[in-house]
Amino acid sequence: GTTATWAGLAFGSILFWAKEGVRFNSRLFKPSGNLLLSMAEFLYSSKTYQRVFLPIISDMREEYFEALSQNRIWKARWVRVRGTWSFFAAMGLDRAFVFVSFFVKVWKSVN
Repeated sequence: GTTATWAGLAFGSILFWAKEGVRFNSRLFKPSGNLLLSMAEFLYSSKTYQRVFLPIISDMREEYFEALSQNRIWKARWVRVRGTWSFFAAMGLDRAFVFVSFFVKVWKSVN
């Protein structure tokens, strides 16, 4: 439920700060997905945000931290890419990419 999701996000954030919180120009980096969650929280209702977007980011973070803990850097990167794609797919933006790709194909066939 929502409590489990929040617990997962909190646990993931703690792991990030403990393992990956590095200083660069005196700033700590935030865990993956913060910007995506901010966008979803702004654009969608609280119910949709909690039911759709929090689980996607929570799952992404869990897999990401697991890969990092096993020193599988490329796996961690792939998890971030896949999680970001899932997030945008949930927003319906994957359909926009298909739409644009269709018009690019049509344009190339005409020219």
